[in-house]
Amino acid sequence: MTYNKTTIYISHRLSSCRFCDEIDVFDKGNIIQIGSHDELILDKNGKYYQMFKTQAKYYIDNKVTAIIKDVKFS
Repeated sequence: MTYNKTTIYISHRLSSCRFCDEIDVFDKGNIIQIGSHDELILDKNGKYYQMFKTQAKYYIDNKVTAIIKDVKFS
């Protein structure tokens, strides 16, 4: 449906964003990070990583488990 097209997808559910080619992370109206999920998740100081880690307990799968293996949930 979106193959070979530009699609703007706005979501607070980062599990859905994992399949996007490019993710732009906004904070207070400014773009603060740009990249794919695989690129953004490597920046452990980045906003995307922090938000993904916060939401991950709601959609744990094998790939997420590997990414957050050292994270402690409260």
